[in-house]
Amino acid sequence: MSDYDRDFDVKSYMKLSYGDPHVSSVNFKKELRDFVLENVHEFYAERATLRSNSARILEFGGGPIIVYLISAVPYASSIVFSDYSSASREAIGKWINDSPDAHDWHPYFDYVIKTFENDESAETPLNRAKEMKSKISSIIHCDVAMENPIGKGCEKSFDVISVSFCFESACKSVEDVKVTLKKLATLLRPGGWIRINGVLGGSYYMVNNKRFFNVTQTEDSVRNALAKAGFASIDVTTHVGDRPQASNADYIGMYHASAQLTDKV
Repeated sequence: MSDYDRDFDVKSYMKLSYGDPHVSSVNFKKELRDFVLENVHEFYAERATLRSNSARILEFGGGPIIVYLISAVPYASSIVFSDYSSASREAIGKWINDSPDAHDWHPYFDYVIKTFENDESAETPLNRAKEMKSKISSIIHCDVAMENPIGKGCEKSFDVISVSFCFESACKSVEDVKVTLKKLATLLRPGGWIRINGVLGGSYYMVNNKRFFNVTQTEDSVRNALAKAGFASIDVTTHVGDRPQASNADYIGMYHASAQLTDKV
């Protein structure tokens, strides 16, 4: 299997999975992408405790992708973006700094806001992107293998932790997912929330002819891992059966999970 810092081709990954949001891509059928984006939108819209502009959010293992934060921005006071790969962190920095070779995320801002927020204004996507850039306070290294995955001194710092397609790639086993969730729980404030989107089944995916390992997850394994880590109000939604035939991965579907930290942790 390939090494992320050495072999992960960020530009190929974004092109293969995050091209035009209106159509399926090689690795990501539109119905699955919409399933995830809609669940992310509903997570933030339904959390009455997330007051506008008040939540401190950690994007953990976000890769080079910012689309799963589009619905979070109106609720955030600040966003800490983290990833293991230096190339992914660099890609986020290029987008924030309007680098000429940064990935164009405007079609996704436009799509999410029109489709899930029913806002047809041409200005809203532009303003949302500017707001996200201003609210990403730092871009930092993270590592599930470390005792403190984002470094020391961050205990009880966040209201929301967002995890997008990270655990299946960063963790070595289902047990490793449980251990990582316990570590992340220490970063949440009392009553804080975690939301996760990931793949069901699957053991690998390909980027630019490089093969990357995936932990095989199921709905039950996700529920169990969250419960073992001390989370309650666990909700797991799945969508199975729409993987493109030409996909460079062997997953069978997607899941979205959310849970709230209990007082016992």
